[in-house]
Amino acid sequence: MEMSIADIFVNQRGMYQGPRDSFTDASRTVEGTGAGVYGQSVKRRLSIPLGKHATVFQAEVYAILACVHETETQDRPEKYISICSDSQAALKALRAAKSLLWCDSASRH
Repeated sequence: MEMSIADIFVNQRGMYQGPRDSFTDASRTVEGTGAGVYGQSVKRRLSIPLGKHATVFQAEVYAILACVHETETQDRPEKYISICSDSQAALKALRAAKSLLWCDSASRH
């Protein structure tokens, strides 16, 4: 039996267990790549197919961003949530991206 990362975190009932926790995961099969989000406090489950050309890394990043978007669009009293991911590479990429600035090439002339 396969378990998602959310199932593993929920079943461990460790420091990641909490009413505002959300979990993300991604996978790739012969049929294609997909991203998943599980919101514990609202029992929300998203399964997002991303086609045959997306990488697992892209799906992991997409899952985290989808979780953030889903949280922002809900009218919830919580100010903070925890997003648990098993992708250290995706978390590092998103952390690095927040410090990037977009520069219009026309403004450099």
